[in-house]
Amino acid sequence: MRFRTASATPAEYAATQNNLGNAYAQLPAADRAANLARAITCYHEALRFYTAETASAEYAAILNNLGGAYADLLTGC
Repeated sequence: MRFRTASATPAEYAATQNNLGNAYAQLPAADRAANLARAITCYHEALRFYTAETASAEYAAILNNLGGAYADLLTGC
């Protein structure tokens, strides 16, 4: 398989979205707010495939990442 898609491999796709969100959140670019907004979008996409009932550890980790991105967005970090 060359690409992870939501329909073919939902768990792997969600993990990729989470990792992509982490990458955006850590970019040292001039437009920090835009990168954090991209990270937030990726985290929300990952949460479409994880729930507290079906994958509690992954769900909690993504919520933690999402909270950090929102906090950085609000504080300008």
